[in-house]
Amino acid sequence: MSMEQFSSTLAPAICGLIRMKRDAGTKYIHGEVLLGQFDRFCSGIGYNDTVLSEELVIQWKKHNENRKHRQKRQMMTYVRHLGRYLASKGMNTYIPPMEYHSGTSDPIELSSVFGPYISDFIMLKRANGYSYNTEERLLYRFDRYCSEAGITEPLLTRDMIYGWAAKTTCESMTYFRQFAKYLLSVGMEAYIPHDKPSQSRRDPYILSVPELSAFFAQVDSFQPGYRSCDRMAAGYSIMFRLYYCCGMRLQEVCMLAAADVDLVGGKILIRNAKGHKDRVIFVHEDILKMCKKYDALVKESVMQREWFFPARDINKPIPKTNMSRRFDYFWSKTAFGDNTVHSPTVHSLRHTFVVNRINRWIKAGCGMEHMMPYLSRYLGHKTIEETHYYYHLAAAATDIIRSHDLTSEKNIPEVTAYEEI
Repeated sequence: MSMEQFSSTLAPAICGLIRMKRDAGTKYIHGEVLLGQFDRFCSGIGYNDTVLSEELVIQWKKHNENRKHRQKRQMMTYVRHLGRYLASKGMNTYIPPMEYHSGTSDPIELSSVFGPYISDFIMLKRANGYSYNTEERLLYRFDRYCSEAGITEPLLTRDMIYGWAAKTTCESMTYFRQFAKYLLSVGMEAYIPHDKPSQSRRDPYILSVPELSAFFAQVDSFQPGYRSCDRMAAGYSIMFRLYYCCGMRLQEVCMLAAADVDLVGGKILIRNAKGHKDRVIFVHEDILKMCKKYDALVKESVMQREWFFPARDINKPIPKTNMSRRFDYFWSKTAFGDNTVHSPTVHSLRHTFVVNRINRWIKAGCGMEHMMPYLSRYLGHKTIEETHYYYHLAAAATDIIRSHDLTSEKNIPEVTAYEEI
């Protein structure tokens, strides 16, 4: 790298960032290339400030709007690195906010006669505060189905819906049913389907103390086959404890931003969780010590990062699929891993956390009518009824609640099962 290849007023900061990354052991070759493009863009538009402005970042995004989805994210990632570097030097600079994506690839292009209605429906949902990324992908599949079927009129008939239902899942039908109701609200004809019959659901798996001990023994003793994954191996011990000890959801831990982990105050800010809500949780001192040790380990090679638990590619978070595979691997190594009829999942750790917490409260004589609202907010539930579901899980799993039912049952109403609550 030479100073001569950069010519904008941001060149000194760009060179300083690249040197810092390389001093920390990161090659940062891709960062140098993309920041070189950003530098030439700044020179081309006559930008003359030495820090980032929001207007500049907006112009940069517009300049790249025709690139592929992944390329646009990369372009913004390195500009965000530059903003954070400038801020670390005490400069008053704009830092582009992190953008959360559903994991889809290129921008979705709707092509069927339902395309304009799907687009308006998604815009309405987002105007009401919903990200609607996963739902957009599901409705895109319906749009593609209609195009391939040669449908020429935007009329939702019963035959069309059940033709689509045969190719999809219960979850997809839930979002599709909302779209059908939207069509009716704007004066279109639409058949609203009933719930698609689903397979019988199993009760969530509540891990016993011996099972938990065996599982975490495998996690903590894991030795990766190659040195480059030592950092990820250290992260697994903390991530799985956040699921069990803090009741966090699978996605919440994977997408945890480094800036949202307060290692001084011992708290974690969970952004845009299920139901599009933010919340703050406090972690136990033991886990906080593990987080500090892990953070120091990561900073030996990478001083600044977006994700608290980065993947092998430091610029990406660990995928949910990776954590699910690792859970299955560690569980299979325990003495309980031979049970293939009913096995736990990552989410079982969250279920177990809540059930054990309720058990301890009831055993201690705490009034559940007072404790459940606190637990509901801690878990990020929309309503108290979702948390009541766990009470019934606990009652089915242990004898503790059953022995106290005479005093507690009047406070906990009967509820139906919830998925991934």
